[in-house]
Amino acid sequence: MEYFVNGKVIRIEEDEKPFSFGSEGKLYKREETLYKIYYEEDLRLHQEKYEYHALLSTLNTHQINLPIYLIYQNNDNFTYAGYVVKKINRRKKRPYGATKMDGKSFIQNLKIWSNESKFLATNYILMADVGFHNYVYDEDKEKMMIVDPGKYQSNSAFTIEQYLRYNQRAIEALTKQILIQDMNQCNEIRKRKNELIMKKINKEIGSNSIIPYLEKQLNRGNYETVEQYLIEKARYIR
Repeated sequence: MEYFVNGKVIRIEEDEKPFSFGSEGKLYKREETLYKIYYEEDLRLHQEKYEYHALLSTLNTHQINLPIYLIYQNNDNFTYAGYVVKKINRRKKRPYGATKMDGKSFIQNLKIWSNESKFLATNYILMADVGFHNYVYDEDKEKMMIVDPGKYQSNSAFTIEQYLRYNQRAIEALTKQILIQDMNQCNEIRKRKNELIMKKINKEIGSNSIIPYLEKQLNRGNYETVEQYLIEKARYIR
């Protein structure tokens, strides 16, 4: 099928293997550019996407990856089909590793996110669907990137202050997710946590046997599995 993008016609075959795909559509790669083609049914159900994406394509951010061009079907009506974004480089297939940066660089990334989320808020954009699934760490450039703005939207009932609070909460929630996910990948942190759990158990056992201790603990808590007991124990580690 032929599409019209920034004054040029491009062709994406229906049987072409996509670079990636999701619930809304498919991504196709051309050099260092990604073309997001929406499923037609999705655009029929969410006709307002065109309006939001058109606004996003006029805005400029550095670490929130916004559309740079819109894509139209090359037909008589030039039907809206999707948008173009720059491809983000990354070495790893999964977006872990930002916490390996020094503190100054990490905080600088977060400040850029905060400032850009405020910029979007002042342009009446709500950063919807921001999460770890829409985050990429560019290890080479030490840049933390928020991608896939396809569900960003506006709300006519919101004040600027509400836009600001909404976007800031999205940034804060994503930051916490990044810390948790990176901690889960760190063997040293997992090892330290395990050591603390066993230290607490050993202190409670004292000179007694572990079997009656565990029996008492598991019965008292009505845990379905031993793992649930250990998870509960880990909650109180300081």
